[in-house]
Amino acid sequence: YEHAQAFFSRHYRPDNAVILVVGDVDDSVIDLIRKEYGDWAPGEERAAPPTEPPQTAPRSLDVRWPSPTAPRLVWAFRIPGHNPDSKDIAALELVDNLLFGDAGILTQRLVRDESLAYRVTGGREEFVDPCLFRIEVVLRAADQLDRVEEVLADALAEVQVIDSARLETTRTHNTYQFLTQLDTPPNVADALGWHLRRGNTPDAIDRFYATYGQITEADVARVVSTYLIPDGRTRVTLSTEASP
Repeated sequence: YEHAQAFFSRHYRPDNAVILVVGDVDDSVIDLIRKEYGDWAPGEERAAPPTEPPQTAPRSLDVRWPSPTAPRLVWAFRIPGHNPDSKDIAALELVDNLLFGDAGILTQRLVRDESLAYRVTGGREEFVDPCLFRIEVVLRAADQLDRVEEVLADALAEVQVIDSARLETTRTHNTYQFLTQLDTPPNVADALGWHLRRGNTPDAIDRFYATYGQITEADVARVVSTYLIPDGRTRVTLSTEASP
């Protein structure tokens, strides 16, 4: 309980809050906001998150599950937190789109072409603090694990030499997919709130998509070879444990 109170005191403060009003409003809303939130006091200074040492070698964990389940594989790589002005983040977003989009490389290979997996999910986590880029596969059979990992490695290699036409098609599709979702006040509020939390000003959306629009094939290749590398990979498998 004390920990919960300290967490609330540290984070639920006006210096961490954004109030969005979207729709047909007038100036009276400012008076209402002042009435409801005006007595909030600034919180204690938030300590910076601890810095983890760099990962310099692959890590692996095999988990045995006591009851029958489809086998699972996760590859995870450390990446920086979201920054709307970072070319690395925008390039990692494009890698995410290329691998996991509607016509993504991994779904096409593992689910449609070779029927090795029931499902492939993952991509770039979008937290403020440093986070992960994950690839999660639900396999059809445990004995196909080696082949699945070959496909994952091949897909990361393919993204590094992606042609400009496919990159531009993927970028355009995902940009317009985002824009078409801004069709109601709640969706606009959600998008603004998400980007304000990570970019501090309302133009954070524009800044991110401006950066996203500048990414080249070389940028994509660079972030894959910087972040999505074997020495930075944590690999976890889960399968049903053998019967006695």
